[in-house]
Amino acid sequence: ALGRGVLPSLEEAGTSHHHKHHTSRHKQQPHPDYQSYEPWALEPTNDAPAGTLSLDNTTHPFSTNPTTLRVELTSGESSINITNPGYWGIATVEGKVYNLTFYAKVADGAEVNIASILRPADDTHVSTDTPQAAPVTVSGDWKQYTVQVAAHSTATSATLVLHCTSPSSSSASSPP
Repeated sequence: ALGRGVLPSLEEAGTSHHHKHHTSRHKQQPHPDYQSYEPWALEPTNDAPAGTLSLDNTTHPFSTNPTTLRVELTSGESSINITNPGYWGIATVEGKVYNLTFYAKVADGAEVNIASILRPADDTHVSTDTPQAAPVTVSGDWKQYTVQVAAHSTATSATLVLHCTSPSSSSASSPP
């Protein structure tokens, strides 16, 4: 599950919490809509959805964010892409490294690898040669994960892609 409705923390690596690079620095973020998981989206693979997204109010990593994004793979599928373009785009600078922090958990006995990608707006899909951060392995109950994601181009509206793979069909949850 992923945090609902809010882009996971994405800051330039090496910056202090007092000097974070925020893409929406001069714009007020809209109040979250707890009935919708937008701006999160499921990206079709092989011309068909590889799973489903839904809101889950039954499990959460902390009480201040009681709604999470539930991600379920379609039976027989082993990977899925979840995207988030940010509220007004994600500004990236080529060569910069950004820290991505998120909470996630998986169903008992399951394991999911999550690779993070900052995809420029003009790139329409993720392929096997798309540069990405080393995947983290998610297993068990809620845990915080932090990875470093490099920007491979300068863009005013990149999209965060979480490429999730599993050796077997399973579901993962993350706070939106």
